Amino acid sequence: MAAFGGPVSRTRVSIFYQIGLVLVTGMMIPLPVTYVELVGAAAYGVYLYATHFAFLLQSLGGGIYFFFLKALVFFAPLFSGVILGLFMVKPLFARRARHAQPLAMNPANPIARGEVVSEPAFTVAAIKRALDHLHKCQAGLEAVAPKKLLSEPIIVDTRKRAL
Repeated sequence: MAAFGGPVSRTRVSIFYQIGLVLVTGMMIPLPVTYVELVGAAAYGVYLYATHFAFLLQSLGGGIYFFFLKALVFFAPLFSGVILGLFMVKPLFARRARHAQPLAMNPANPIARGEVVSEPAFTVAAIKRALDHLHKCQAGLEAVAPKKLLSEPIIVDTRKRAL
């Protein structure tokens, strides 16, 4: 431990790294501005479509089915453009994500402490329960599923996952 007691000399970063930092910092301002411009361009495109293609709904020539086809041709892009605009505007008003609560380790669990489990009964019991459950599920499947579905093996993951 005495070898780590001395001062640590500061390492200098290269000029290319510093130039990269300046470029990234400089792009942080135009990036959100460009996104807002893109949202505006999409909204303006929907507006232009709605105003310039309104002639599709002005005539009833061709029959009622042709009118419904023209209405579909008019309203489908209009609907998808409005949805696109809403989904583009939504991130601008999104709240920050909550920070995840750190998971506490259970000191009573030897696996959580990183110890080797000396009693394999815990593992054997878990495997037995999983296999029993698997056989019950497979027996229930045989009654309703064709044999082709049951020809492939069923894999059961018995590991515990931290939430």
